[in-house]
Amino acid sequence: MKRELTVDDIQAAVMGGAILGGGGGGFVDDGLREAELALRVGTPQLWSVDEFDAHDLSVTVALVGAPAAPHPFLQPRHHLRTLELVQQELPQGQRLVAINTNENGAQTTVNGWFHSALSGLPVLDLACNGRAHPSSLMGSLGLHLEGEYR
Repeated sequence: MKRELTVDDIQAAVMGGAILGGGGGGFVDDGLREAELALRVGTPQLWSVDEFDAHDLSVTVALVGAPAAPHPFLQPRHHLRTLELVQQELPQGQRLVAINTNENGAQTTVNGWFHSALSGLPVLDLACNGRAHPSSLMGSLGLHLEGEYR
């Protein structure tokens, strides 16, 4: 499944993340604003994992820290810069083919839309860690207890 994200997807994504997210994930107004901005600057796409080869490389984007802080330091231009920095550090011949968010929440469910709109990389429609903690101890649904988990 490949499809373009539209204005009709914004409310469902943000409110769904706010209600069904596992904790944290930013504020509704911030999610609405970020999704609207993504659609103003480009056409983010949502693809299923079936569209990719098993060896393709995706990047997980996260709003780690305190997005609810009264003076956040993250600006929209930082989203694209992070992708550039990751791509720059990959071994020669490897490239990113997609983006996925690390959690569901009012803002984080649409995290990746802006990246996609600017970079042309699609957002992966796949399960993430479900919480506002990307660390293995707090956000990997107990995977840290598995001996083979890295």
